[in-house]
Amino acid sequence: MKMNKQFAAITAAALGMSMLFTACGGSTGSTSSTSAAASSASASAAESAASKTAASESAAASASTSGSSQAASDTSSDLNSKSLDDIIAAVKEEGDVESVGMPDNWADWASLWQNLKDNYGITHTDADMSSAEELQMFQTEGENAQAAVIASNFALGGDLTNLDPAFEFWAQMAKDGRINTLDITQQNFETGEVEVGVVWSFTGVPYSKDITNYEMKATVPTDRSIQSGYASVINKYAPHPNAAALAREVMFSDEGQTYQANAGGIPTRTDVTIDGFDPDQYKNCILMDDTDAYSKACEEVVSRWQEEITPLLVQ
Repeated sequence: MKMNKQFAAITAAALGMSMLFTACGGSTGSTSSTSAAASSASASAAESAASKTAASESAAASASTSGSSQAASDTSSDLNSKSLDDIIAAVKEEGDVESVGMPDNWADWASLWQNLKDNYGITHTDADMSSAEELQMFQTEGENAQAAVIASNFALGGDLTNLDPAFEFWAQMAKDGRINTLDITQQNFETGEVEVGVVWSFTGVPYSKDITNYEMKATVPTDRSIQSGYASVINKYAPHPNAAALAREVMFSDEGQTYQANAGGIPTRTDVTIDGFDPDQYKNCILMDDTDAYSKACEEVVSRWQEEITPLLVQ
């Protein structure tokens, strides 16, 4: 689902990540343009979102399903009992870390992998997406659209139990021919086919930096938005568990938190000072930590959109 430049002051946030508006060419008239930024919430918020939010997505620091059953039974306890020095020593024998769903251009994972290579000699590969994973990707795109509607609902005074404000707004937008159904992608921004979009912050912030043929801006709306979280996961069958553990250590180091913040994430740690990062921009973001309520709202968004908005869209 896409929005144009008159879609103003509607919000959404998420993992540390938030939904904000990404816009090209600035605002027009009295409308303000905003875009969604991906963030990692506070430690407790991220954990809560990961465990409770039905639409939460998890990134696996090492998710290969290969490896021995013995390794499977030992990995978790070994990693929990090891010191950082022990992990670093063991990494020298492994030398590789595998990930699933952590591409370089998301939340600046590229800097994390480069850090591991430069400092510890660890090489990185991100698993190719299988057909099932591709389907999950499409499902995630759908969840993003649902999140945008729910975020706008909070901005307009609604909540998870009352979606009427959002649908009144979107119905009027549809009648006015102001809804663009193109995907909110970097390419569609660059061609000018999409002017304003509501996306998660880890998508919106990179767009604002990477697109050079327009003046792009990613903004967390100040009225209301929603926020969700990611969980870091080390698969107990991981063939290189120590490398995965070290990747997570770097992820939560000062440097790792800075990487994520600069890419639109909300740092999990609150004791790190990061130049250019203002945590107050997320103060009006509402954490979606009630799995049942959020899932029910997402289902309602899908059904009501088909019934109330789709018939109004100009094809």
